[in-house]
Amino acid sequence: MYKGGLHNLTLCKATFKVQKWDKISPKQEEQLILTNIVTMVIARNKKRIVLLFFICIGAGLFCACASDTEKAEKQYQEGENHKSGNGVEQSATKAEECFRQAVALFRKGADNGDAKAYCGLGKCYAEGRGVEKDYAEAAKWYRKAAEQGNADGQYNLGTFYENGQGVEKSHSEAAKWYLMAAEQGDATAQYSIGKLYKFGLGVKQSNGEAVKWWQQAAEKGNANAQNGLGLCYEKGEGLEKSLSEAAKFYLMAAKQGNLNAQYNVGTCYAKGKGVKRSHPHAVMWYKKAAQQGHVLAQFGLGTCYKDGKGVKQSNNEAAKWYRKAAQQGHVKAQCEIGRHYLDQKSYDEGLKWIRKAVEQEDASAQHALGWCYFFGNGVEQSHTEAVKWYRKAVEQGLAKAQHSLGICYAQGYGVEQSHTEAVKWFRMAAEQGYAMAQHSLGYSYYNGKGVEQQYTEAVKWFRKAAEQGDTLAQHSLGICYEQGNGVEQSHTEAVKWYRKAAEQGCADAQNNLGKSYSNGEGVEEDHTEAVKWYRKAAEQGLAWAQFNLGCCYEQGKGVEEDRTEAVKWYRKAAEQGLASGQNNLGWCYLNGLGVEEDHTEAVKWFSKAAEQGNELAKKNLAYCYGNGQGMERSHPKGGKSNLMTANPEDAESQYITANNYKCQRSYSEAARWYRKAAEQGHANAQYELGWCYFLGQGVKENREEAKKWWKKAADQGHLSAWDYWKELQL
Repeated sequence: MYKGGLHNLTLCKATFKVQKWDKISPKQEEQLILTNIVTMVIARNKKRIVLLFFICIGAGLFCACASDTEKAEKQYQEGENHKSGNGVEQSATKAEECFRQAVALFRKGADNGDAKAYCGLGKCYAEGRGVEKDYAEAAKWYRKAAEQGNADGQYNLGTFYENGQGVEKSHSEAAKWYLMAAEQGDATAQYSIGKLYKFGLGVKQSNGEAVKWWQQAAEKGNANAQNGLGLCYEKGEGLEKSLSEAAKFYLMAAKQGNLNAQYNVGTCYAKGKGVKRSHPHAVMWYKKAAQQGHVLAQFGLGTCYKDGKGVKQSNNEAAKWYRKAAQQGHVKAQCEIGRHYLDQKSYDEGLKWIRKAVEQEDASAQHALGWCYFFGNGVEQSHTEAVKWYRKAVEQGLAKAQHSLGICYAQGYGVEQSHTEAVKWFRMAAEQGYAMAQHSLGYSYYNGKGVEQQYTEAVKWFRKAAEQGDTLAQHSLGICYEQGNGVEQSHTEAVKWYRKAAEQGCADAQNNLGKSYSNGEGVEEDHTEAVKWYRKAAEQGLAWAQFNLGCCYEQGKGVEEDRTEAVKWYRKAAEQGLASGQNNLGWCYLNGLGVEEDHTEAVKWFSKAAEQGNELAKKNLAYCYGNGQGMERSHPKGGKSNLMTANPEDAESQYITANNYKCQRSYSEAARWYRKAAEQGHANAQYELGWCYFLGQGVKENREEAKKWWKKAADQGHLSAWDYWKELQL
């Protein structure tokens, strides 16, 4: 054992309480040598030791301070856990106790100048944890931390300046503190300073600067910055536009739970922007955000349910999500939920939501309110009031309202009738791409209403609307191809457009497609297929389809012959006033086809059809008169027997006399008596006089005179006169 270094043997002996060196143990000997070395070091380095002593004291204080702050943060978190019941018993009392302990510990750290403790106190005052909420006091503590260069303090002080909490609102001050924290690499601050640059708040607007800071934050995984970069890529602001890059960054943020990004990803999938369109994926992302209260996502999800895109169509589910968005003040959702209730005939509830949207000057809601006044739904009907609200929506450029205002001018509802003015509004809406207005403008050109008649121009507008899926336009375009108006005649093209409209449920198109199959025009003749389409239209209540289906059953074309079934469909058509249906039903009664023979009933239906000018019915009625079937037998000679009893001033007697002359083929006399009755306003006589001029029977053929008398009858509600007048107009 080395002993040469022992200069103070007495001290050593005293220290180890031994009297003789030889008797000390090896362990004691090692300790004695170590003590001797320390003593020599102290003796030779007194100044340095003093400095080291104070450094150790400072380190001890720092450790104590850091320990207090760490304890405070743990207490704070424990308080949050008790407050929310996260992994522990939910207890407001225990939470408050933990928060108070945290405040006390943060104060101890703050007394020693710890910046983290300053931030902790700022957070407690900002949130009202363990102390009464006090933004001014919170700002004070955040400032202390910020002035020491603490990035959290700088960021939080920036938010207080941005929002005007505890300090006077100042975007320039907010930018100053955000920038300090951002330059230290704080991702949240980098996002925030980027946001101020994006919107030019407190700094000069710069998309480039916004992108620079958001890129730095995004690389650190900041979801808000990733979403912001997505927006910049989508709009091409601050960098080259790229929808695929936009979708990529939205998805990064969405997967972190960012609600705005989840909504944006949903929209990308819904519209196929930067990703392959997928409505199921759109619904998935909308739902994630909507369930957490994102108002735009709630509206988007409601629309998916309304349109049945990505989910099974459900008006109730649509209404549920529209209502949630509406309750948050989303004006379009208020309008949609209002319309939903109006469709359900819950007018009071519907109008409540519509008026909320109207208060925000929403054009669609103004139009919807006008619609309510137009039809008297939930309010007293007033076309004038309807026009007022349509005009308000028109002032905002709403195409739907422009079209509705055009309809009012075309029909003279709430305004003086003016086809020229109607065309003006139809054109405005049509040029915005509104399909219904494009069809209406095409109809105006087709019929020469408000504009010079031009079939080619009509076809142009019909086609624009048809290509958007408008069923009326598809049907009208089919008619143009069938008749060769404005296009080269093509039954094949006609069938193509009839089919498009028919498959969307247009009854007129279904009937015309059925006729195409019946006649083998544009398609191979197929009566079974004809019956299929007639039935679809007939079940929607279209009288002509019901008549055509009845004919198929009577003749056994496309179905097994069944005269009882034929009578059923003839009756449906007849009860809607279709003259051909009335005549055929009368024929069935006359001959006992599908019903018990009943001449009185036959005459009843022949008379109804004859009064509308149906030529077959007139002949059948004359046959009944001549044979005394269903009435007293009568053989007027030249109509004289009726002249003897007719009151020259009685329009109905004059009309009957004219019919008798017509049955005897005394057309000149028939025309003379029709004119007498027609000039007294007898609608059926006006209609028959029109036919006299059209066919040149008893008078010189004159299409203009025919139009004139048919128009007079049509103005009184004579349906057949209206149809033929319209055909002449075409």
